[in-house]
Amino acid sequence: MRLRSLLLTTTTALVLALSACSTAGTPTTHATSPANRPTTPPAPLTQAQLTKAAIGTADVQSLHMGVAAVTADNTVISSGTLRVHPDQCQPLMDAWQGGQPDYNATAAEDLKILEADATGPAAVHFLHLAAYPSTTAQAYLDALTTATGHCTAYDQPDTDGPIHVTITPDQVALGDQSTAWHAVLTNSGKSFYAAITVVRVGNSVVTAVELSDSVTAPEQLPLTNPDLLAAQIGKLRSAPTQ
Repeated sequence: MRLRSLLLTTTTALVLALSACSTAGTPTTHATSPANRPTTPPAPLTQAQLTKAAIGTADVQSLHMGVAAVTADNTVISSGTLRVHPDQCQPLMDAWQGGQPDYNATAAEDLKILEADATGPAAVHFLHLAAYPSTTAQAYLDALTTATGHCTAYDQPDTDGPIHVTITPDQVALGDQSTAWHAVLTNSGKSFYAAITVVRVGNSVVTAVELSDSVTAPEQLPLTNPDLLAAQIGKLRSAPTQ
């Protein structure tokens, strides 16, 4: 199962990436309440603009974090077309697939942020940035918000057998629109825990994922550090759109 392999390789990646971290810079913070969301979303960022708007080690150094290289083998968000039942849970499955198949991005960027202190339940934070056309980003967040309020569990197809996913909604207020939930993913008697936060900034969406197989209850795994998310939100706010 993909999540199992990611968790097993986290410790090695943490040591290697932190040894290469730079030491300069402080994070930029800028979060706007949902009440102040713009009525007309800006044009979606191009791939080059989105890549430039991704945080780097200099942006999170004061948080005692570093940004590591990401490959296709160590991302938790990946393109896909999986469908789940009940239908009301589909947006939560879409979140693991970068919005697909219902909300297709025009550009995407993946980040892996590493804690200097690797003793916590989630020493690695996964961020997926995506740009969406027109009003797709807002529709996607609307669907996710509805799903977290109504979906309690679903079964996800997997090559190792179905993954049973149970959902607990959380409350967040970040960016122009946001939602969050905890998930327990059980496969072959083994449970993995995830905390997911999704934030819209104009026509861009940040999906933040925390993973652990060492906790025993969802509440033991915190949502992604809001200061880390504020740093990423700030860079997206300041990204040029032309």
